[in-house]
Amino acid sequence: MLWDRHRRSVHRAVCDCNPCGVKRSSARALLKLGHAACQISRMTSDDLTADQASRLYEALFPHVNYLLRLKKRLEELRFAEDDPLLVAATKAYDAVCELRHEAHRRSVRMGCPRTP
Repeated sequence: MLWDRHRRSVHRAVCDCNPCGVKRSSARALLKLGHAACQISRMTSDDLTADQASRLYEALFPHVNYLLRLKKRLEELRFAEDDPLLVAATKAYDAVCELRHEAHRRSVRMGCPRTP
């Protein structure tokens, strides 16, 4: 249920379609198919507008905040550095941070090519 709520919030952040405007059962089917159901051609990150990237950036803040607090709490409880839970929390935090930074770069640069 939490994952479905997360998918809907991210979907709403980047998609201009209106899955909420259709019947609930149809909206669930649409969410299972993802964004590809909204458009015939595949979308890439280069297709995002600056506004869409900015909304994605903002939508990811609660997730980054939660993972940071989780990571700090595990460290305060003195979990071993090689503990699988701490390692997974750190990887998740790093991945969501990277996604948020990429969304921010795309919102600021408005699709300019990324320099290596």
